[in-house]
Amino acid sequence: MPHFRYSARDQRGERQSGVLESGDISEAAATLRARGLFIVELAESRDVGHLLRRELKRCSERRRKVSLLDLAVFCRQFAAMYAARVPVVNALRVLGRQNQGKELGRLLEAVATDLEGGDTLAGSFTRHGSYLPEVFVNMMAAGEVGGVLEAALERLADHFEKEHRIAEKIRAATAYPKVVGVVAFIVIILMLAIVLPSFAQYFGQLGAELPAMTRALLSAGDFLKRHWWGIPLVLVLVRLAWWAVFLRPDRQLWLDGVKLRLPIFGELTYKRAVARFARTLSTLLQSGVPVLVSLEVAKKTLDNRYLGEAIGRCQQAVLEGESLAAPMRESGIFTPMFLEMIAVGEETGELEQMLAKVAGFYDEEVNTKADKMAQLLEPVIIVVLAVVVGGILLSIVVPMFDIYGQIG
Repeated sequence: MPHFRYSARDQRGERQSGVLESGDISEAAATLRARGLFIVELAESRDVGHLLRRELKRCSERRRKVSLLDLAVFCRQFAAMYAARVPVVNALRVLGRQNQGKELGRLLEAVATDLEGGDTLAGSFTRHGSYLPEVFVNMMAAGEVGGVLEAALERLADHFEKEHRIAEKIRAATAYPKVVGVVAFIVIILMLAIVLPSFAQYFGQLGAELPAMTRALLSAGDFLKRHWWGIPLVLVLVRLAWWAVFLRPDRQLWLDGVKLRLPIFGELTYKRAVARFARTLSTLLQSGVPVLVSLEVAKKTLDNRYLGEAIGRCQQAVLEGESLAAPMRESGIFTPMFLEMIAVGEETGELEQMLAKVAGFYDEEVNTKADKMAQLLEPVIIVVLAVVVGGILLSIVVPMFDIYGQIG
């Protein structure tokens, strides 16, 4: 959660200041007023230390997030047991034992204990919701209040299964470049640190003069052998520097905008984000979650501040009584097809169905783009590796030809 630096006065007029952790600036202001403070100044903290701690905390929570596949299986099984009139606590404990050793198993045990203590299902999941997607927590609440928990669980299962398939598709498309890149990095390090020095020693015994490129690579290999421990240190420092530069909201907004304009990757990022947003919004609206709450939850699935800002303006317009399509069109970010589908959905009263169709269409587009990206990256990686490895081999071959020429 963001940190807000504040300056305020209490009822006696004494000045107080500090840092407050809150969801947004409105929530932070409400918290301070509830403490009986009169706000003098309130702004999001730009302190690098706070930003780094927040990012590290977010990374830790992300690692403990319940996986989409586990959630999909749980929702499907829980819906079946709920339809069979199995007591909710018993169902949760059975499913918790099935997921023993996982984050989901521990969470279900905690929820079952809360229910035995008199809590509601939605209330307990909300309390433990830091490791769950917000769409899950909100739909569980809507399903329980509206008496349609089984239908909400089925929709959630469909939603998480589709999200899992898309995530796996992207992961599969990027797996090959990642594996090849790591292997190539290791091979290059070994060639510089072991293979090339061995040949250089042999050439030195024969009295051959080494070319400038060979001497430069030998110096690089010698540096790696002496300072190998610096590689992980540099990687950590680069990561920390990246956080320090781009964690500020204004810079993150700029960076997210750049991501959308990148060739190939930008279109893939945009379509994946919009598909997730449309699917989440459709799923929430179908389950009876209010439109403003649905927009807020769906906005958080975008994982792109630039798109999130546009949706935030749409929320404000809807709050003021406007339609959803009009502010989206004014933002200039969304595609004509997406805007037309939203407009038709609002006019016909079938917004949920239109959003589901948009999500399905963009899912197919993401699948196609991911396949094309993988096909494009393979030859690019091969060419880059050929140039790098070929350059190292050339630094070995050139002295060998010089020696043969001298012998001849």
